[in-house]
Amino acid sequence: MSTTSSSADGSINDGQYQYNDYHRYTCINFVDWETETNHQTFDVGFYNDKIRTTMVSTESVADQWIENVYSSFATHIENNNLVVGLDIEWLRLRETSQRNEVAVLQLCLAHQCLIFLFFGLFGRSKKLQKLPVPESLAYFLNDERITFVGAGIDQDARKLWVDHGLTVARSEELADLADYTLRRTDLYRAGLKSLMWKVLGEDLSKRRWITLSRWDNEILSDDQVEYACLDAYASFRLGIELMPPAPFNRYPQEDIKKPPKETNQDQGVKAINQPSPRR
Repeated sequence: MSTTSSSADGSINDGQYQYNDYHRYTCINFVDWETETNHQTFDVGFYNDKIRTTMVSTESVADQWIENVYSSFATHIENNNLVVGLDIEWLRLRETSQRNEVAVLQLCLAHQCLIFLFFGLFGRSKKLQKLPVPESLAYFLNDERITFVGAGIDQDARKLWVDHGLTVARSEELADLADYTLRRTDLYRAGLKSLMWKVLGEDLSKRRWITLSRWDNEILSDDQVEYACLDAYASFRLGIELMPPAPFNRYPQEDIKKPPKETNQDQGVKAINQPSPRR
């Protein structure tokens, strides 16, 4: 168990909140690094909120995180009333003629975030390669009782299907929800940053150099962890704010399985009896 973390840029986080130089409303605190399961835990701050964030590429930890969701939110799931923020990251800049695959999946609900890495050091060669996808993760995404929300989520779902064979069974586009719920046509094509400001009055930092950074690594920098977490958390917050009482499935599985379109758009709840997270 480690008490310090080393970022990809070589900096050391000593366990204190690291307030970034670009945005005063966000911060990140390294909590723990479990070497046996190779997963790291952080607390990411956004305004007055703290999100416990788990970065992982191993099946056992992903299984545990998802099992905890099913046990903690059993009533919400049974009532088809669980909202989860979803986002993905991949290397935007191509190094070959081939399209880069999804490298990171972020899931967030309440004040919990899972950052799953699809690439890592695997086997005796210890070369960076695609890792096996946990069955629990595939089951979770394909659970029709859960509504996944995000900015550009239809494209994200299609990329997940094409790149990793993962099906997002039930999804809602945040811009469409804002247009429908608030009757504001100016939000129909809004990105995550714009929606956060116009709907919740909160400024979500979207630093382009992080968006374009290398996501296909076995470990992410603190800046990448913070960025990835807040995208999913912002999606969750907007989802519970905008979700109608009886959400419907807008994207049949047949549509999700269509080839994705390349997009560099701005990636980016009122919760019904949502339990307060333990801080």
